[in-house]
Amino acid sequence: MRDAKMRHPEGKVVFLTGATGHVGRNLIPILLASKDTSLVLLIRGDSDAEVEGRLNELLLSLAGTLDLSQARRRVQALRGDITHHRLGLSEARYEALAGSVTHIIHSAATVRFRNLLTEARKINVEGTKNVMALARLAWERGRLERVAHISTAYVSGKRRGLIREDDLDCGQGFSNTYEQTKFEAEVFVRQSCPDLPWVIFRPSIIVGDSRTGVTTAFNVLYIPLKYLARGIVRFLPGSPDTPLDVVPVDFVCRAINKIFFGAAECRSQTFHLCAGPEMATTVGEVLELALDFFQKMNPQARLPRLRFISKNWLKLLRFLAPFLGEPRQRALRKLRWFAPHLGLVRFFDISHTQNMMGEAAIGVPPFAAYYRSLLEYCLWTNWGEDSRRSVLGQRLPHLAPQAN
Repeated sequence: MRDAKMRHPEGKVVFLTGATGHVGRNLIPILLASKDTSLVLLIRGDSDAEVEGRLNELLLSLAGTLDLSQARRRVQALRGDITHHRLGLSEARYEALAGSVTHIIHSAATVRFRNLLTEARKINVEGTKNVMALARLAWERGRLERVAHISTAYVSGKRRGLIREDDLDCGQGFSNTYEQTKFEAEVFVRQSCPDLPWVIFRPSIIVGDSRTGVTTAFNVLYIPLKYLARGIVRFLPGSPDTPLDVVPVDFVCRAINKIFFGAAECRSQTFHLCAGPEMATTVGEVLELALDFFQKMNPQARLPRLRFISKNWLKLLRFLAPFLGEPRQRALRKLRWFAPHLGLVRFFDISHTQNMMGEAAIGVPPFAAYYRSLLEYCLWTNWGEDSRRSVLGQRLPHLAPQAN
């Protein structure tokens, strides 16, 4: 761990929370592509030595996308926690950070749908308040230029129809504590920090890299797909016609970088990093593409075709779960948390994002163009259960269908 003086070369000093998360880790190579940028990462750990070890593991996992020798000179890790006062830093380190940082990207969050409200608030709301306290001090010190809060398009909760980027509190209810607490964090940023140069980014359902398929987060969309691949589920709630807004993580990170550092007038604006109404896929298309892929990879499996059922039928199946065996019981417990994504008809407007991108727009590829990369990586890592392959984050070799 380096000393509290935190010496940096002239240029941008970016403080990043959530650096070991799905979005944060993918931002690192993009941020370091700018030669005048150095990074300060907040990483949890029981000791400085543990944090340095986690930093080395993180950089090694990104070895294929950055120059390791350069990265080690331009990336610094601080042991801390967003849920603690002063982010868990000593007063000296906190003051040094506030006096040197030029940009803050707050990406840390809990994305678990099943957290108790108190647990989710501690991380997503109180953590955001602590990061914004640092932003305020850095703003007063005179070096801070911008602070980005990574939110989610699903602060829209149970709303239907077209969700605009300026929308926030529309009296909506929420399907889980993740949506509710990310909404509450946005409310805090907007209402309590009007004088700070904040920017809010709202991604939709984030999947792996569109080119390599690499992901560290096998959640949300991956859960029903895993059960489909293993022949565990035969029914899903919702409708095949339900729009599904899916974006690859490389698009999300490039868009954050482009708008946050490249757009002159993005202060106090919110951007949907989403596929949008024209490029959104559907639940049915995702499942059909996936089922066809899994069947070709394992022709002998004879995977069942899925049927869509209502919420009432889902409740009945949960009642019958004790008679369905442990794998299907576990699947039903998890799928009920994702039922809203499979049944709500909604689209996310992307007007601000498109306008800010201008001629340099970074388009979202259609899901059909990159789904194979995602699914190949899932099989190669056994849905993240092969820890060695998952940690390495390597581009996987081509997968061929199994022989008959």
